[in-house]
This record gives sequence, C-alpha cells and structure tokens, in this order.
Amino acid sequence: MEQAIFLTEKQMDKQMNSLTMTAREIFDVTGYKQPARQKRVFETLGVPVHIRPDGTVSVCRQHYLESHTHTQVQKMRLPQLRLVKRTA
Repeated sequence: MEQAIFLTEKQMDKQMNSLTMTAREIFDVTGYKQPARQKRVFETLGVPVHIRPDGTVSVCRQHYLESHTHTQVQKMRLPQLRLVKRTA
C-alpha cells in the first residue's frame, strides 16, 4: 500500500533548492529503481549522471532542468511563412 507524502511549504522549498535531484524525483523521471537503468535513461536524455560510492545515481537538478526545457523548445514547430507580393 502506498502512503501519501505530505510536505510543508518549507520542506518543498528546501527540496527544490537542493543541488541534486532526490531519489523520488529520479524515480519519477525514469520509472526505474535500479541505478543502471536510471543512468541509461538520463544518458539517453543527454543529462550528465554521477554514480555515488554506494552505487546510487546522482543527477544535478540544473542539468536536468536545462535538458528538459531544451527538448521542449525543440518540439515546438515554427510557422513556415512566405513573402507574398501584392500587385496593384
């Protein structure tokens, strides 16, 4: 049975100001608990990954956010405009 996690506003701010992503955030992004699979997903996204001495994955929050926003911008299509000359 999953337990709901309730965080106070102060706890959320502390978590979001952390330099690295939490284990829960890494799981939410990758969908995996195994460090090798998590690493593979982040490498596919182009996000640098570091492996800690205990074997867990460490991801810099800023690198992930930059990569994530960059891929979203690339998905946006620009309109194809043509110059129309008017004849009077």
